[in-house]
Amino acid sequence: MKKLLPWTILWATLLATIPIASEFTPDQVAEKLATWRLVALVVFGVLLLISLVRMALAYFRPPAANRISKHDVDLFTRISDVLNDGALTFLADHDFRNDCHVSNLKPIETISYWHGPNCMFSDPALQKRWEKLFARILHLSSTHGSNLTNSEDNVERMTAWHVGFPKNAQPPQAQEEIKELNDAALAVYREYGEFAPYVRKRLGL
Repeated sequence: MKKLLPWTILWATLLATIPIASEFTPDQVAEKLATWRLVALVVFGVLLLISLVRMALAYFRPPAANRISKHDVDLFTRISDVLNDGALTFLADHDFRNDCHVSNLKPIETISYWHGPNCMFSDPALQKRWEKLFARILHLSSTHGSNLTNSEDNVERMTAWHVGFPKNAQPPQAQEEIKELNDAALAVYREYGEFAPYVRKRLGL
């Protein structure tokens, strides 16, 4: 209805001018049209500009969910609580050439065990974006398990270096595993950076 309203007003205005214009001679009509031509062009230009802006906003804005689900809002809140600022900072900044505390891995490991309907969005568009992020999280969790081990000095710390080798004499595989860890962590960080704003706009948060 809102989309039809501007055109309805324009047509009504046009029809209303017909009986008014019939009271003037053709020369008078032409003279008055010339007087208002600039005004009409300005009005037309403004309407065209507004239409273009609205089209651009509609194109770039993610479509709103038909009905906002409390379950979807609650699930996004759960995800955001786990992947909080501290967890995201670790994903973005940590270099696995340095050891890390086991608690730094907990957010990713926690989400990697989520399963079932309670961990799925009811909105198909949100679920599609969540599946991409969740796949990144599962990959990072698997990479943690494959490439990290407890430090010899402290079982509460995890290291990517091969135990039994000094850091200056590590096998080439160690450097590859460190890069794999860094890349996987950054991929989760970037995917979440695209996921979160999309969800907030779609849920109106």
